[in-house]
Amino acid sequence: MVTLGLLHYVYIIMTIIIIAALLMKKEIVLPCVIGIFAMGLAFSGGNPIKAIQALYNSFVASGTEFLGIIVVIALVVSMSRSLAAIGADEIMIRPLKNAIKSQKIAFFIVGFVMLIASWFIWPSPAVALVGALLLPFALRSGLPAIWAAVAMNIFGHGMGLSGDFFIQGAPGIAAKAAGISTPAIMKASIPLWIVMSVVTVSVVFFMFTRDMKRKKGISDSEISEEDLQAQAEKTHAISTKGKEGQPPVKITRFSYFIAVLTPIAFLVDVVLMIIFDIVGGDATALVGGTAVLIMAIILIGKGSLAESLDEITDKFKEGFIFAMKIFAPVIVIAGFFFLGSGEMAVKILGE
Repeated sequence: MVTLGLLHYVYIIMTIIIIAALLMKKEIVLPCVIGIFAMGLAFSGGNPIKAIQALYNSFVASGTEFLGIIVVIALVVSMSRSLAAIGADEIMIRPLKNAIKSQKIAFFIVGFVMLIASWFIWPSPAVALVGALLLPFALRSGLPAIWAAVAMNIFGHGMGLSGDFFIQGAPGIAAKAAGISTPAIMKASIPLWIVMSVVTVSVVFFMFTRDMKRKKGISDSEISEEDLQAQAEKTHAISTKGKEGQPPVKITRFSYFIAVLTPIAFLVDVVLMIIFDIVGGDATALVGGTAVLIMAIILIGKGSLAESLDEITDKFKEGFIFAMKIFAPVIVIAGFFFLGSGEMAVKILGE
């Protein structure tokens, strides 16, 4: 039987405070920082020097655990920017644009494309890709912007992130905190993920159809098709290049080749994962390595090799900057919750 001590009570109290902040829809980075410092004080018997050191150690330990996930997301984002530079991402999405004929079809196409993109490039970068390329056509079909946003979040941040079967970042974090293996937690979560996905999508779709009946199918967008297309191109340019004023992307035969090669390469990864039972960090490495190879092929084949020597550096910078912006608060938050694991607490606080 475990005897509760001061550390346990501090951890419980700070966890309750963090949950309360979440219920108030507030950021929880500051409560986590205070919680780590309080845990350091409690562990060291009130020594402020040890408590301050615990803050730093928690961030280092957390960042070390997340490094593999940060790197693979950075690499995949770098690859997606390279795809956008030659217009291959637009080519891959193009067949779906003609299929968007009604509000209901638009809802599910936007949702499932977001789900697939989230599995391979995580939800945050997937929002920029799917939003820029598909959203104008979804709005043109009469799908209200709010319901397009709902579809992207339910399928992306909901189904995609909770069922992170390919990058395996989310289950890896949960497995580390729980002290079990990533494959074990993924296998155990599949029934829960299926039930959650079916129930959530069904409820949301019911609410969507009810709302459409009330509005009698009238879209809340009065923007013309030309304006929508222009806005999509502008948004796409900003999200992929970081600034306006860039020359338009020239689509070539090489763009079509890459548009075919990229999904085939990741499909082969999935097949290899199944055949050879590749899971956990090995699966993440396979996805990340594939992304690097595709990016290298793009930059070598798109034009001057001399220019590619500098351009690949820029793409890596963009990817890592994006990944660190996403994970900066996560590292701090996880630094507190990792204190709940005995193994991680030893790394942060000491024996």
